Amino acid sequence: MATKSKPRAKGGAAPGAPKPKIEPRKTPLLRRTWFRRTTAVVLAVLALWIALFVWGRVSRSSALRSYETKLFNAGRPFFQDIQQGVNSMQQAIADYKNGTMNATALGVNAATWEKDFRTAGLAISKLKPPSELKGAQFDLLVSLADYVGVARFYVVVQKQSDLAASIPANLKTQKTAASNQLQLLLQHVADAQSRADVTYAQAMAAINDLAAKWHVKAKNPFPPAPGVIPPPGSSELPPNPLTVPS
Repeated sequence: MATKSKPRAKGGAAPGAPKPKIEPRKTPLLRRTWFRRTTAVVLAVLALWIALFVWGRVSRSSALRSYETKLFNAGRPFFQDIQQGVNSMQQAIADYKNGTMNATALGVNAATWEKDFRTAGLAISKLKPPSELKGAQFDLLVSLADYVGVARFYVVVQKQSDLAASIPANLKTQKTAASNQLQLLLQHVADAQSRADVTYAQAMAAINDLAAKWHVKAKNPFPPAPGVIPPPGSSELPPNPLTVPS
């Protein structure tokens, strides 16, 4: 008995096979909405940060420049007295030690220095420095107080010098004692000035370092510490230990 064969499926494909799935093409990253929005926000924040950074530097530089101007004006009496020159405090002290200025003139100068230093200290104490220079201003005020002490010391030096000069030469013991006391006073005042110079130099170094960091050029540079002017004919440098004396 003959049997009927089943008809084949058209196309030759097995029945029930899945059709190939075509994935949609992805949008390029630079054209995606979320990426563009995120990039815009990041760039805006970055631009704002740069603007604030630049503004902050300019603002700090401007504040420091303003403070330096106010500081110079407030301390002008003091700065003028220690500015290197024939009328400076250190030159007057050197002239007295060299014998070209008498004790009376030294005492008059010392009274002027004390007045100027007090005036400058009071004016500077009223200034509000940048937060980075609070310590420097404090050191400056400490040095000014020390310089006031130096000026007052020289008034005492004048009186002791006058006393030593008034003792007759025939009273050798008394005259020698008075002269020794004068030299002791001069040593004390030199030590006091040395301490004041160190503190003043420390304060000025802090101010100048910050100015260099913020690229601020002082309109009126501050004078260096007075120091001591060596006697004529002497060297500021110590002798070379390798030099054989003749």
